[in-house]
Amino acid sequence: MFEAIIFDFDGVILESEPIHFAAIHQVLKEQGIELSKEEYWNTYLGLPDEQIFTQLFSNQEKAKRLTLQKNRLYHQAIKEAQTLPVIKGFHRFLHEITQKINKIGLYSCAVRSEINVCLEKLSLDPMPFEIIITAEDVKKRKPYSDGYLLAAQKLEIAPTKCVVIEDSPTGIAAAKAAGMHVIALATTFKKDALLQADEIFNDFEDLLQKNHLNVWRGRSNLLF
Repeated sequence: MFEAIIFDFDGVILESEPIHFAAIHQVLKEQGIELSKEEYWNTYLGLPDEQIFTQLFSNQEKAKRLTLQKNRLYHQAIKEAQTLPVIKGFHRFLHEITQKINKIGLYSCAVRSEINVCLEKLSLDPMPFEIIITAEDVKKRKPYSDGYLLAAQKLEIAPTKCVVIEDSPTGIAAAKAAGMHVIALATTFKKDALLQADEIFNDFEDLLQKNHLNVWRGRSNLLF
């Protein structure tokens, strides 16, 4: 039985990639670059914003400025949205998991300001995350294990007793390198890109349905 659960954020809690793309698209359009959704998904999906702009302009100072501009647009979009697109079944899963596990963390390669504005908009009550690790807290981001190991340390739980929920190959690699059990959600990438994970589900609703089926069948290797 696992003692802690650590969530990724983008693509796991929030279906936020379309919002990120819209902000990046607007920044690049002002620079005379028309980035298609297909190119973004195939080339830049999952990369830190500053890395995207550095690759495009080969100018780190300009990349930093454009990253700040993108962050402002993202914040504005989140604040102006009537509701945020939460991954299917998340609220129900969170309700059920908090009845069984009280050590819950979040680790995202997004910057803290983006996570904070989203969590404020989601108005999760009570706030389920005991610890939140973001890009500013680690020197080496995913696929390195640093962030997940830091999360386990702050939760005071052995990495092998942690289950991670991820949606990307780099996130899965980071959690596996930390020695954690990984559940992948095929919300952002296709399932054949997530095969390093221990288990793969379509979304939280799919996870819950199959976990409850395991309970009914009397299986012992339950997720929670």
